[in-house]
Amino acid sequence: MGLYLAPASSENIQESLISGIDISIAEKFLPNFEFDKLKELLDVEKKFHCWAMTENSRSIFEKMEEGDVILFAEKGTGFFTYQAETFFTIENEELGNHLWSYVPRGSWKLIYFVTNIQEIRINKSVLVTALGYKSNYEVPGIIRVKESSFDEYGSIQSLLDICIKQNNNTVGKIPVRLKISAGKERLNYENQD
Repeated sequence: MGLYLAPASSENIQESLISGIDISIAEKFLPNFEFDKLKELLDVEKKFHCWAMTENSRSIFEKMEEGDVILFAEKGTGFFTYQAETFFTIENEELGNHLWSYVPRGSWKLIYFVTNIQEIRINKSVLVTALGYKSNYEVPGIIRVKESSFDEYGSIQSLLDICIKQNNNTVGKIPVRLKISAGKERLNYENQD
């Protein structure tokens, strides 16, 4: 199972993750075999939820597998606010252009469909520090986290649980990584003073 971090605007979160998109939109743009597969995977659902990447992120997209976890860093909040799991990927420029009109560096044609969407509240600096990045690391575009970054926590969910618990205990503190005797690093906090 892989872990991905993705930047997100509030508007796109609302439209693509929370509200969802009517299946009839996909029918207009997808070839029959892809639409039939999506419809089968959705079962009785009449809406789908998805996100996308541009061509610049193709190598990341090609590594994405069913069940991978995506954490969405909502711009301007300082938090990862949603978590989802991938279940299907396609390449479709027409659907991407229809769903996301703002295109910074190419169309949003590398589309991944997500399920098990959960609202979360994980302090961005806490999580990125736990993963070995600097506490002020901005998620500039989607990234795939190296498995070795979260292996020490046992699982992705264990890491997320630790970070969620830390949210209430981090006011006025900054995350740091401390070496422990076994040579592994653990997340800890120190006062900013």
